[in-house]
Amino acid sequence: MGERLAGKRILITGAADNIGKACVAHFTTEGARVVIADIDAGKAAATAKELGAGFVEVDVAEEASIIAMVDAATSDLGGLDALCQLAALPIV
Repeated sequence: MGERLAGKRILITGAADNIGKACVAHFTTEGARVVIADIDAGKAAATAKELGAGFVEVDVAEEASIIAMVDAATSDLGGLDALCQLAALPIV
């Protein structure tokens, strides 16, 4: 385990799987404390448990949900050092 990110607090949206999940795995391996934010609560909660991260549900299409996400992550982590925005809006 590396320590390049020791003490850093990172919020990652769209992190239930794929690139986001890989970022969570890497950041936690490097010592960061991470909160996963995703609309897929079941998958994201499982990813968070697997990788030792926190979790908050978010719908990035809704401003109130984004505000609640930031508030929850900030409260959980005691602040934020970085946001990794990987969530996307669906094309309809």
